[in-house]
Amino acid sequence: MTMSETSQSKFPRLNDTLKGYVQIGLVVGVLAAGVVINQILASAATPPRQSVSGDDAVLVEVVRPQPVTTPLIIRETGVAQSRNTIGLTPQVGGQVVDVSPNLASGQVFEAGEVLFRVDPADYQAELDRANADLSSAQADLRVERAEAEVANNEWQLVNPGEPIPDLVARAPQIARAEAAVESAHARKRTAELNLSRVEFSLPFAGRIVNTTVELGQTLSPNQSYGQAYALDSLEISVPISATALSRLEPAVGRPATIRVNRGETVRNYPGEVVRVEAELDAQTRQAGLIVQPTRATDILPGTFLEVEITGPQIEGGLPIPEQAISDGMEVWVVQNGRLAKRAIGPLGLGDDGTILVAPFNYGSGLIISPLVTPTETTPARIVGEGDGS
Repeated sequence: MTMSETSQSKFPRLNDTLKGYVQIGLVVGVLAAGVVINQILASAATPPRQSVSGDDAVLVEVVRPQPVTTPLIIRETGVAQSRNTIGLTPQVGGQVVDVSPNLASGQVFEAGEVLFRVDPADYQAELDRANADLSSAQADLRVERAEAEVANNEWQLVNPGEPIPDLVARAPQIARAEAAVESAHARKRTAELNLSRVEFSLPFAGRIVNTTVELGQTLSPNQSYGQAYALDSLEISVPISATALSRLEPAVGRPATIRVNRGETVRNYPGEVVRVEAELDAQTRQAGLIVQPTRATDILPGTFLEVEITGPQIEGGLPIPEQAISDGMEVWVVQNGRLAKRAIGPLGLGDDGTILVAPFNYGSGLIISPLVTPTETTPARIVGEGDGS
């Protein structure tokens, strides 16, 4: 083998070795570049904040309520009910000849308004007979007295100065005739009363619950043909806790406002607490207040109503907005720059609708803005202030 052949056989091996070194160098270079780039990015990234203030804190709105003196307002829901119902029971019978348009279920009528009338012909005839009987009895009495006068004169002529016996003076006959006159008077009064009863009315303003009276129907006396209730017998039963009742004492006589909601229309009626139920409810252990509205013609028994009862003055109560109160009668406050929970003791409503509570420590402020899953000790910052400490 010649030298040239030997050299040519070695060069391929050298070339292969150089290629391997180049590949290894490229891999190492790529890895080194990746490490450098990663370090650059890591150094440029924002490090996590450690401070409890600044943007990490929950941004909240607060109020700082001040003690006030205001009337206590108790707001509850009650149900309307009538104290009692009256039967539409005529005292005389007969055929119905006239029916009022107000004699229908749900209609309101006035005191003394004629609701229906039965045929008065028979009762007018009875009155005419009573008048005739009275005239006859009065005539008989006049005859007896005239005959007695004649007999008395004859006795005096025959027996001057002697007392006149009762039989001669016709005393028994006169007494019987006088009794007949009184009896005729009584029959006349009865006939007049029956005639007046052909017009059926009630002595109070009320509402018809139901009725079966129809024109042309024959009614029997002392039989009920429907029901009605007096408007002033309408009451509202309001359940109330024993604690709230104690704050109203004395409850009877307290003014109330009854709110009737008719869709888009709301009407307010004045009322008054007229009595307190005798015992607590066995299930709820609540007391019952009875509120009577002032002639509320559009309140029907069974209606649920909102009732506001005005109680005595409350001194030193804190007015709390309703949105600040969470479930369980608790509120959130800012204390030393962090969220804190406080239990409150409600006293009732203020006259402006705010909830009055017993004074408590609300720290830097009572939170009124919404909180999403709040936890105590979470950093908090008050809107418009520094860190809320």
